[in-house]
Amino acid sequence: MMVRDLEKCPHPDANVAAKLGERLRKGSHSYELMLHIWNRFSYFHRLSADPGYRVADLPQTINLKEEIRRLQPLIETRTGDKVIAGADTLPELIVLADKALLANALFNLLYNATDYALPPEITGDSISVRISGQIHDGKALLRIQNRSPRLPDEEFEALCRPFYRAPSNRSQNRYGTGIGLFLANAIVKAQGGELILTQEPCPETDKFVFFTATITLDAVSKEK
Repeated sequence: MMVRDLEKCPHPDANVAAKLGERLRKGSHSYELMLHIWNRFSYFHRLSADPGYRVADLPQTINLKEEIRRLQPLIETRTGDKVIAGADTLPELIVLADKALLANALFNLLYNATDYALPPEITGDSISVRISGQIHDGKALLRIQNRSPRLPDEEFEALCRPFYRAPSNRSQNRYGTGIGLFLANAIVKAQGGELILTQEPCPETDKFVFFTATITLDAVSKEK
């Protein structure tokens, strides 16, 4: 299958195939990776397009604390000397969800937070990403926060759009596809939850902001 065949594939977003084909022509991604991205995007596009759709008819009981602890070494290995802190002190955040899909969302959020975190020589902090959580009003809240440069409002508002990569970002990840946050948002919504992104000023400096991704899901008891 050639680039032109990919661009002829039916899809609700007519621009998606063209974007994939452009990246394929530039040689930044292999055809196999582009086809994989196409399939994933098509699936999660349907999830995000139908607000009444929820995955996992037989959901699993998942401890977000355990998932974060499992993913942390994988991400730290990929991102060099950047440090993630807070997983060990998280409360027990038990939710019902599709484990594989939710793990995908958590990985994307953790990887993005670590990849875009500013280095210690700029922040003055040896920790790149801080994780916290709580149970509130029957909801499990998981927060993933880093220090990164403030994005212009128009770029910040577009972060969850598919294939969007903010021009202001300086990530060293040359092979990014721009669908990580889109997928994370679609997955969390499909589990009946919510993903909220915020960037808040730091009182001590204007060199960076506190960028936070907060996942909210229905909490359940351990016995369920």
